[in-house]
Amino acid sequence: MKYKISFTAVLTALGIISSASAATTNEVHVTGSTAFRGNFFTAATAASGGIFDAPGGVALPTGANSGSSLVTYVGKIGGVSYALECSWTGSEAGIANVDGVSTLSNPGLPNGGFGAGNLPGATTTFPKIDGTSGGFTGAGDLTLADTSQAVSLTKPPAHAALHDYGVLGVVTFVWEKGKNSSTSTTDAGDVAWSHLVNVTQPQMLVALASTVNANFLTGNAADNAIPVAVVGRNAGSGTRANTLLDVQYGINTSVSQFALNSTYSGAGVLTYTVVNNDQASTYPSVASSLANTTDYTTTPNFVSVADDGYESGGGVSQCLSCDLAGSEVITLGYVGLSDAKAARDGKANSAPTPNQPGGAVFLTLDGVPYSDAVVVNGTYSFWGHEHLYGGTGHTTITDTAAGAIKTGIATGSGLGTGSASAQSSGIAFASMLADKPGSGDTGYPSPL
Repeated sequence: MKYKISFTAVLTALGIISSASAATTNEVHVTGSTAFRGNFFTAATAASGGIFDAPGGVALPTGANSGSSLVTYVGKIGGVSYALECSWTGSEAGIANVDGVSTLSNPGLPNGGFGAGNLPGATTTFPKIDGTSGGFTGAGDLTLADTSQAVSLTKPPAHAALHDYGVLGVVTFVWEKGKNSSTSTTDAGDVAWSHLVNVTQPQMLVALASTVNANFLTGNAADNAIPVAVVGRNAGSGTRANTLLDVQYGINTSVSQFALNSTYSGAGVLTYTVVNNDQASTYPSVASSLANTTDYTTTPNFVSVADDGYESGGGVSQCLSCDLAGSEVITLGYVGLSDAKAARDGKANSAPTPNQPGGAVFLTLDGVPYSDAVVVNGTYSFWGHEHLYGGTGHTTITDTAAGAIKTGIATGSGLGTGSASAQSSGIAFASMLADKPGSGDTGYPSPL
């Protein structure tokens, strides 16, 4: 898994090494959390104080950014050339991959015809040293995980205990209601949507198990005929694991979730697809989706996906950007902060992908609005520890890379430090004034 390879041309051209000293580059394969890849990007490309020595690393291929799922970072660590070849597939998939587990069973795909399938990512193909696809396929060296191996799908003693390099920071989440552009004061669904401003952990414990009507969440009897559909992630997601842990649901208990404007790939992977789907818009209204009679097995618009969900938080975010005005349905999703902000504020995309519209709304949790400060002081519970794990056969090369990643994330990734005005996708662990020793890290020592 760890090997050295000549790659002088690219590194010399980028100024990472000189032609006189160009020799070999240590390659390390990194996988895991999609929720933390933005912080990783910032730390890897920081001019100083990040993962790499100054002047920092370069992201390949050209154009790779904080949202890229396949990206290679090249630079020097302690004066030695490194290539961190990253395939971000999700926390659960990353833990399984580095532990040498080739498949993770999907708990069952809905709607008939899809059959049982496997969650993607356990078998991972990493990018090449130049960032292009088609590199090494197999067990990676390091993985980032939003929750600990102790509550994963591949936990000991059934699977080998990974080498724990410790906590990189805190990854943060919110509950968010889908967009509704209506200002109607008479339409029942639109009015119920306006009433929904807060959720509690006990309420979401029930809502995850089966569809509830809005009055269960709003306390307003007039909202009793408006269903609330939860949009969420598949069982390979660290975001989902944190959600289930936070509401004390049961990490392996089936949930009841929905999808909008999405399709299943041949491998049974649910994916939001920015296509018209017989609509006038790439982000259709739920009202038009419900009226659509397209065969759900090919282009479903608004359907139950039972215990399944999206592979990435982007799919949930895109669903929440779809306008619910006049639909008589409310969508409700659990998402990391960066994806939640995209649904709330909108997101510019490169052509031909259309820009994602804003309009979704953050909800308070147990009456507490999200800010970095309420996470740090312990009054907001919806967050997880971001772990860094390595394989049981980790080498000095891997250990050196892991040490640089841990230091670089802490100092150069833009983590929040507890500001009451900030809403960060990650918070520096050293800033935390409270911890959750039993929520996701049982059996693993806390640095606090």
